[in-house]
Amino acid sequence: MSAPTACVRCGATGCDDGACANLTASPDRCAARPLWGAVDAARDIVSQLGLRAYTVHQVRTKWGGGARGVGIEGVVWERPILPTPAVQDVGSLRQELGMGGTGEAGSVRVTEVSPRYTEADLSGLDPDGAPVPDDESVYWEVRMALGDPLREVRRRFVVAGVPSYDPTNFEWVLQLTRARDDRTPTGDPPW
Repeated sequence: MSAPTACVRCGATGCDDGACANLTASPDRCAARPLWGAVDAARDIVSQLGLRAYTVHQVRTKWGGGARGVGIEGVVWERPILPTPAVQDVGSLRQELGMGGTGEAGSVRVTEVSPRYTEADLSGLDPDGAPVPDDESVYWEVRMALGDPLREVRRRFVVAGVPSYDPTNFEWVLQLTRARDDRTPTGDPPW
């Protein structure tokens, strides 16, 4: 009987046929986990150099009327996604005419999201995996920095589909769909 061989992707033994169960099942079990800090530090250099003119945040809100979309929306928490991930295809957003006027539509792809996050984190679920309550919302906000905080443009997005972990690039990849009701530059509701 031969000794188990190390996985070519994560270095662990016991991954069958290179499928790398350590990476695809749970990034937390990845043998390459000690490298995550170095990868995050390298990615943060891009932001520190000012090459990403935006920040990315996840926001959880609660609705005062007892159901999503009813009453006044108030922020429960917001957190920056760090290091700032790459947001691709912002230029593909388009203006659409709706009943309430025009608004942006489309989607963006977010890459280089730190492997420190879990799928539940990125989807806005509670740490125990419980779904978002009916009177709360979780969304992503891309804030375009224009040099003046009062001119900042905030765009609201929701996660489309399931976040995908790419173990070879130490990153989560998400597709975000444009949503309405962007907050003002100061973080207040639009109404």
